[in-house]
Amino acid sequence: MSNLDPDQVRAAARDVLDSGQFEPKAPPRPFKGLLDWLGDRIRPVGEWIADVWNGLFDAVPAPLAWLVVAAIVAAAIGSVALAVQRRGLRADVAARTAADTVSRDDDPAELERRAADAERRGDHDLGVRLRFRAGLVRLDRDASAFRYHAGLGTREVRRALRDERFDSLADTFDAVAYGNRDADDDDSRTARAEWPEVVRHARR
Repeated sequence: MSNLDPDQVRAAARDVLDSGQFEPKAPPRPFKGLLDWLGDRIRPVGEWIADVWNGLFDAVPAPLAWLVVAAIVAAAIGSVALAVQRRGLRADVAARTAADTVSRDDDPAELERRAADAERRGDHDLGVRLRFRAGLVRLDRDASAFRYHAGLGTREVRRALRDERFDSLADTFDAVAYGNRDADDDDSRTARAEWPEVVRHARR
């Protein structure tokens, strides 16, 4: 090893490096084809937006162009907000419909217990709806005033009973369940007092 000429060693090393054997390789790009494909298809859209943008600012004064852009953005935001609001409204209506569905198998005493619990929590809307469900079940099963069936509306019950107290309870129920009116303590108190009288009157 001591007989090696340092200059010869350096020259040999330089020759190896110059040969290209140790040049860094490009990292693998497994999604190159997909990315190139997406880029080819997105590029025309971007170019179209750029053309519209430049054309707008070339055609009208800058302040007016910015007003147009702001109006377009506001309209887009409004459309999204309206879609979200409608979706929430549909969900709210579906929830109310499920909550107010009456079945002949419902236990009116259990419904009234749940109504009392809701009233103690201050949820008078739920209390009014639960007491209305319990009242309809009692009118069917206890008073035989009518036979409950799916789709039975308050108008049919009004005609069957012809009772002003029920009419008042039904008005409150419709306003709370479907008219977005908030029930209060007076509504709960009235429901507790009037429903037994409505059922008692229907038994006669």
